[in-house]
Amino acid sequence: MRDHYAILGVGPKDSDDTIRAAYRRQLRQHHPDASGQPVDSARFAAITEAYRVLSDPQRRRRYDATRLFVMMPPLRRLADLIQEPSGRARVAGYLMRNARAIFAAGAGAQLHGGDIVRRASVSFVDSYKGGDLRVEYRRLARCTACNGAGRPHTEECPLCGGKGQLLFPAVGLLKKRCPKCGGFGVVGEGRCRPCRGKGRVAEDAAVTLRLPAGIANGAVLRAKDKGDAGLANGRDGDLLVEVRVEGSLHFSRRDDDLVLEKPIPFCTAMKGGKVAVALPTGDAVEVSIPPGSYPDREIRVSDLGFYAESRKKKGDLVLALEVFLPENLDAPARRAAMTWLHAARNGDPKTAAELAARLVAESKGTICADPDA
Repeated sequence: MRDHYAILGVGPKDSDDTIRAAYRRQLRQHHPDASGQPVDSARFAAITEAYRVLSDPQRRRRYDATRLFVMMPPLRRLADLIQEPSGRARVAGYLMRNARAIFAAGAGAQLHGGDIVRRASVSFVDSYKGGDLRVEYRRLARCTACNGAGRPHTEECPLCGGKGQLLFPAVGLLKKRCPKCGGFGVVGEGRCRPCRGKGRVAEDAAVTLRLPAGIANGAVLRAKDKGDAGLANGRDGDLLVEVRVEGSLHFSRRDDDLVLEKPIPFCTAMKGGKVAVALPTGDAVEVSIPPGSYPDREIRVSDLGFYAESRKKKGDLVLALEVFLPENLDAPARRAAMTWLHAARNGDPKTAAELAARLVAESKGTICADPDA
């Protein structure tokens, strides 16, 4: 790649008038009448081409972008390499093998805002039925005084034309952040006082998130674009809230099942019956206890557990039974009751039923005050 600035003897920061004067000076210097030498057509062509590019604002801008990329020391070898057919073949092979990594570098043309991670506690009830969660936090917001540029007075960047990034035709679709404006698309002098030139200021923020029913401990809620503000047209980050579910005095969770340790009278365990259960929502349901139930036996009621988004249905309500004996049992009745519990727990329903009937008959109402209960 020819250095048009070097050919005319000017620099990248020189004005249009300076470039025009240098062009005329070069023409006079290499004219045969002035130098006494034969016409160097190649030299004249190079001078003409250099002025044609640098005198046109759009062409000069594109040339500056390409020159900035190609003239960097690590890439000078590449510029020399592609002058030869064999070198171009080697470069093309490298680009094919590493296309993904090369084009991914274009993402750096924008300054994306960072994600913010917070933790929030929710009650067991809200984790069961859902609700609203308000989260208060600090974030970096785009400075309104300078619109994130960090400078009080700005104008369009002459190098990238306000786009904030440079496109290098020599390397396909490779894009890089403009080094002159830092990706903002504007340039200017001074420093914005409210943000001290950083383009962002810290501020208090709050967001209300919707807690889905059945949310589990450790789940993460995402609030899109509620994190730190991006710069140079970069997107805002997200707010990530990790949920910590508080415990309950009565209930616990097992996968998607709602578990409750439920004490029942000895008589109900023997003969069966119905018990009332209050759910975390405050609603009450009646659950049937089958005859011959024993301590630690689990009674399941479908569709009263936690909602499972993956299955689009609820888990079960699980009653882990606790059987309590009347306090006024005499020693023989207590031994008989323990025998019944052993038979019921070990899956001997016939023996358990016989013991239950005898206990009810012999206890004379001590175990079951109401014989029909």
